Amino acid sequence: MAPEDIVKELTATGMSAVSAQRFVDRAQLEQQSAPPLPSLPAAPAQGDAIDQFIQDKSAETGAAEAQTGRKALWVGSGLMCVGVLITGVSFIMANEGESFTLMWGPVVFGFFLWGKAVVAGLSNFRRFAWFSAIGALAAPIILTIVLLVAAVATTPMDDEAQSADAAETASR
Repeated sequence: MAPEDIVKELTATGMSAVSAQRFVDRAQLEQQSAPPLPSLPAAPAQGDAIDQFIQDKSAETGAAEAQTGRKALWVGSGLMCVGVLITGVSFIMANEGESFTLMWGPVVFGFFLWGKAVVAGLSNFRRFAWFSAIGALAAPIILTIVLLVAAVATTPMDDEAQSADAAETASR
């Protein structure tokens, strides 16, 4: 823009004509006294062989990980374990007749992710992580069994419950 046009725009925004002219004059003086900017290189710097190797290996590792499905299997397993753990702890903590939290959503969604990874693994049968699939499914099953044993172990027997009720009524 021409300096006169800048002055007109500044005065239109509410600045006095004298202040706008001073502002433009100072900007022109600073521009004339400033050293010139260095020119940019024509092309960006090329990476060395190590950079190229790292990029290639990262791409290959990501593709191989997608083929094996290991990450998806363990994410699904983790979701199932979280759902089972919250349900089990809530059940153990609840007294008889009280409600507890049943976290079926993470279990179902985790099983869906696990199943999706296994179905995708069928198309790449040789490279798929079948042992990880078995382990990822075994983890929530083992956790469920452990929590069921803990729930049974912490449940009072009928004789214990009757004696506790009798002791409570006797103390009244």
